[in-house]
Amino acid sequence: MKRNCQQSFMLFLVLFYAPYSYAQMLWPGDVNNNGIVNGVDVLYAGIAIGSEGAERPGASQDWQAQALGTPWAESFPDGINYAYADCDGNGEVEDDDIEEIIKDNFFLTHGTIIPDEYSTGSPATAPLVKLEAQNSNISTNQSLVIDLWLGEEAMPIQDFYGIAIRMKYNPDFTLASEWEFEEVNPWYDPLDEDSEKLFVVDETNGIMELAITKTNHQSSTGSGKIGEFYIIIEDIVFGLQTDTLKLQIENIRMIDKDFNTLSVVKDSTFVVISRPSATSVRIFPNPAKDVFTISSDDVITGFELRDITGKIILTSTANQLQGHATNVEVDAYRLIPQLYLLRIFTDKGVVVKKIILG
Repeated sequence: MKRNCQQSFMLFLVLFYAPYSYAQMLWPGDVNNNGIVNGVDVLYAGIAIGSEGAERPGASQDWQAQALGTPWAESFPDGINYAYADCDGNGEVEDDDIEEIIKDNFFLTHGTIIPDEYSTGSPATAPLVKLEAQNSNISTNQSLVIDLWLGEEAMPIQDFYGIAIRMKYNPDFTLASEWEFEEVNPWYDPLDEDSEKLFVVDETNGIMELAITKTNHQSSTGSGKIGEFYIIIEDIVFGLQTDTLKLQIENIRMIDKDFNTLSVVKDSTFVVISRPSATSVRIFPNPAKDVFTISSDDVITGFELRDITGKIILTSTANQLQGHATNVEVDAYRLIPQLYLLRIFTDKGVVVKKIILG
């Protein structure tokens, strides 16, 4: 009788706790279980890489809810179990979880999205993640190349383990190739043996995400150029002779090996793209202090001076210019010293130039 009671009690425990061990649901690739697969999931996987645990029962790589199965022994600082990083369910967190599952399900969502945590920082106290165009003026069908820098010599990045960068660009261009990212002797992994990267683009919405994580559980300190983004623009908006591609970092999450979020400063850049037949327009002096002149071979019908965020600072119409000007003098002594975009309207088209005031 006693043995029967013990067996009944054990059966009760199994039946009682079994639903809880399998009640947690996993969507392959959403490592932090926040409702979306993105670069931050790569950071989680990089922290857990090499860990092992129970295989996921009935595992699938398809984008659907799956029972987590038996939780692993380790969890991330926010309480997410390492089993979520085993995206393919084979009992080990490895490169394929990043290169295949997270990549295949990138940008996919489920349920209510919980916003990710991102880095913040001010230029005086935090290092810069810099975007720098190799050539700020190019023609259509030429390569557009933008360098990516992590930290600077005066303010290097300390204790780097991984970074997820979400960037936005205006997608109103005809592309002759796909966006690519190529690492260039990164200081955090000079032998290319201890890191993983994932670069994914949503061309329809003009979104790019780059995620880099180390895989050896050791942080690095350094600064310098780590890679290049490149694309070929086949054509610009119909009716324009020039247009400007603006690339801006929207969010960054940078971490150390203990998953602490590190402070960092975001950046942006732009490139003026012209059709080869664009009208000839000159700006002088450039840089300018108080006054500069716009000179054109064609009739200038107006202009707009914008800051790098796109806000119009100065504008002039054809009426103000009498509609016949080929040289226009612009008074800029009240403007903040910085880089500006000057959009010049002529009777032959629109030209965009960069000018530095200060």
